[in-house]
Amino acid sequence: MECRLSGLCNYFGVLSNDRFKESRHDFTANDTVVMIVNSLSLNSKEKFGHWVLWMKRGNKGWFFDSLGEDVEHYFGSSVIRSLQCSLLSRQNKRIQGFSSHCGLYCLCFALHMLTNDFNMQSFIDQFSGNLTRNDILVQQLFQSMYRSCL
Repeated sequence: MECRLSGLCNYFGVLSNDRFKESRHDFTANDTVVMIVNSLSLNSKEKFGHWVLWMKRGNKGWFFDSLGEDVEHYFGSSVIRSLQCSLLSRQNKRIQGFSSHCGLYCLCFALHMLTNDFNMQSFIDQFSGNLTRNDILVQQLFQSMYRSCL
């Protein structure tokens, strides 16, 4: 999957929350950047965190959280300002059930955005209010996308 992302954008891989906050966000205006960020800091005593995605193209930014939380919930407003996006879009609909599939949702969202003209709503519209069904669907989407990467 990373091979597909790397060919379509500046894919920075996965970062801990503190590394994301510390990193410089001085990309050129034409860069398309994708970062998948864990909600935990690198030195957290907790074992598991939640994966979210930040994407930027020009002066537009997208924040994706499969639980539908607001971007400030994870990063605070000062980090958001440092991203230098005049327009930041996000979805506020929870689509993930009580699973550990947040990373799959992020990867599928990134690839969908990069190959579907940055249409966030068309990705969200694939999912329903049935969170268990959504978790099955994202696994199927990931398997399909992964097979096309091999």
